[in-house]
Amino acid sequence: MKILMVHSRYQQLGGEDISTRNEARLLRDAGHEVELVEYDNHEIEQMGAARAGLRAIWSRTARRDLSARLAGGGFDILHVQNYLPMVSPAVLRLGKRYGVATIQALRNYRLICTKAQFFRDGKDCHDCLGKALPWAGLKHRCYRDSLPATLALTGMIATHRMIGTWSRETDAFIAVSEYVRSKYLEGGFDPDKVYAKPNVVASAGSASTAVTRKLVYVGRLSAEKGVDVLIEAWRRAGVDGELVIAGDGPTRETLQQQAADLSGVRFLGRIPSQDARALMREARAMVIPSIWAEPFPRTGVEAMSDGTPVIGASTGGIPELFPDRRGGALYAATDAEALAMEIRELFTSDEKAAHWRADARAVFDEHFSPAAVTRRTEEIYAAAIARRKARSA
Repeated sequence: MKILMVHSRYQQLGGEDISTRNEARLLRDAGHEVELVEYDNHEIEQMGAARAGLRAIWSRTARRDLSARLAGGGFDILHVQNYLPMVSPAVLRLGKRYGVATIQALRNYRLICTKAQFFRDGKDCHDCLGKALPWAGLKHRCYRDSLPATLALTGMIATHRMIGTWSRETDAFIAVSEYVRSKYLEGGFDPDKVYAKPNVVASAGSASTAVTRKLVYVGRLSAEKGVDVLIEAWRRAGVDGELVIAGDGPTRETLQQQAADLSGVRFLGRIPSQDARALMREARAMVIPSIWAEPFPRTGVEAMSDGTPVIGASTGGIPELFPDRRGGALYAATDAEALAMEIRELFTSDEKAAHWRADARAVFDEHFSPAAVTRRTEEIYAAAIARRKARSA
């Protein structure tokens, strides 16, 4: 297959950027021809709010660019990863003109929640789910706490719902987990067009058998990530070891103050992805303590590929890291005592730690390996092409 993959990069390299590049690489390795077109969100700084908002709704620049590429390219698939704001959903409407199957990635809840998180003011929020328009998001200025920015997002959602970009012009959606898929179905999307496929890592690591006394968190430091719960659980666990927190964000100073009297807690700040991967590889376990409905954590798959078990909050798509209940443990989100018990048990038994490591790598090989996820992508592509051909007949 020949694939035109489109992605609007974030201003700071994030999980979606890495996952997009991984996906393109693996498809090439499988013999497909992939042209990856990336747009740079840093251009927003030169645009001004009004122009950036209009581009988020309908990007003439991206449509012209991609039309030129599609016109003589012989592509089978137009796969849009992140479209906000440089690409816009308008490019999905090019599929009919050029006879290519159109696919939209669903790595968050953006099409059914202005904030894309279902999380507001420290708690779950589904006020916009299933509504014709996300008026509650506009009322609460959910996008960047800005009325103009939220108005632009609301305009984007309203426009493309009204003209049928997602209902009529898009052949398939790839949700990053079954949980995300279920939310889009609640939001009115066609169940026959929404597929689930997990995040992918570009290659499996060399599974480590070391059993250290290091617990690791890798990710953004913000309220919805639940790192305050992790620190409290570490306090209660009372184990001899080290809690290493890699990442940065608005709650970092508060979290450092929370951990000031604790020995063995280390904040590394934001580190390069290869260093984060090395840190996870040497950990006794990695913790994903999110209190929001995390769509599906790519870092969890990375850790398991290296044989590092995961302790995760039972929110969103996190439980899907354990399809057969091996490779780690789940606890009720926000329950610091339940997390402390898991930490204490794991640090008490080297035998259990070694068993979890073997299970984590086995789960990765069986469910999340590059080959398995690439096969799933190919299946979805084939279904999208068949749907496009049927509609064009």
